[in-house]
Amino acid sequence: MVGFFINISDPDSLLFLPETLRENHWLYNSFAIVNYTFYVTFFYLYIGSNRVKKLIRWVLIFYVISAIVNLIFSKVFFVNLSAYSTVFGSFLLLASILYYFYEVLQSDEILYFKRSLVFYVAFGSLIFHISVTPLFIYSQYFIEQDNPLFVKIHYITLTLTNIFMYTCYIIGFIICSRKNKSYS
Repeated sequence: MVGFFINISDPDSLLFLPETLRENHWLYNSFAIVNYTFYVTFFYLYIGSNRVKKLIRWVLIFYVISAIVNLIFSKVFFVNLSAYSTVFGSFLLLASILYYFYEVLQSDEILYFKRSLVFYVAFGSLIFHISVTPLFIYSQYFIEQDNPLFVKIHYITLTLTNIFMYTCYIIGFIICSRKNKSYS
């Protein structure tokens, strides 16, 4: 119960934790696997080809297992961000989104893509992950004393891409909510 009432703004209140738990690398490494799994599963549901869906399912299972094994055996879990989880997850997500776009281009849905929430989610997350993945690969250089320019670029890029991605989501929700209203 004591842990719920710790003042996080006071760094001395976390001294009882091991140093590795005071950093948030372990939390982000866990989140990255869940995040990529969620996004890939989301686009998996909108892909029509059973052959491609089966391939995505097996590659996703392999990704989750291999990312967890990588975190366990590489000893990066508490120390740094896992480049393996980020890069492999990004490629899997990129492939899922691009195949979704390919299917949209091949169907009549292309005529109404601007009214599809999935399109806005795909576009926003595609731009975000393409922009941010290279920064996460080089995250070991994220030390303000050693490389302040990288820290500044990382901060600006992450802020702008987050704003862009969530703006795409908001626009998609607004446009799709208008489509579903009854005006009669």
